[in-house]
Amino acid sequence: MRSQKESKSRGAVLIAALLISMVLLLVGLGFLGQRRGQYQAAREAINRCRAEALSDAGLQDALGKLAKDYAFPPLHSADQSDFVYSETLKNSAGESVGTYSVTITIRYRRPPYNVVRVTSRGYLGSAQQPIASCVKTAEIDFDPTRIPFRVLFVTTNEG
Repeated sequence: MRSQKESKSRGAVLIAALLISMVLLLVGLGFLGQRRGQYQAAREAINRCRAEALSDAGLQDALGKLAKDYAFPPLHSADQSDFVYSETLKNSAGESVGTYSVTITIRYRRPPYNVVRVTSRGYLGSAQQPIASCVKTAEIDFDPTRIPFRVLFVTTNEG
C-alpha cells in the first residue's frame, strides 16, 4: 500500500504538470495571435503594392499618350484645364483586378511654364470601396523645343 505522503506527492506532480501545460497552451495561443497579425500586415503590404502598380500603370499610360501626341489631351473648350479618364484592368480570366483614374492638368502647359501635371490614382478592387489605393503625381517639362519631354519628378502617396 502507498503511504499518504507518496500519494500527496503524486497529486502535486499532477497539478504541476497541468499548470505547466496551461502555461504552454497560453504561450502557444499568444504566438498564434501574433502570427495572425503578421499575416494581416503582409496582406496589407501586398495590397498596397498592387494599388501602387495600378497607379503606375495609369501614369505610364498617360505618359505614353502624351509622348505619341503632343496635342493630347483633347479639350472641349479653351478654359478647360483638366482632362480625366479611367480604365478598369482585368486578369487573364476576365475578372476585374482594379482601376486607375488619370487626371491631366494642362493649366501651365504654355510658356513660360511648359509644365503638365499627371495624377494617377490606382484602386485595388472597386473604385467606390477600394481594398487599397495609391496616388502618383508626375510633373512634366513640356517645352516644345525639347522633344522628348522630361519627367521632372514623381511623388507617391498611399490612399
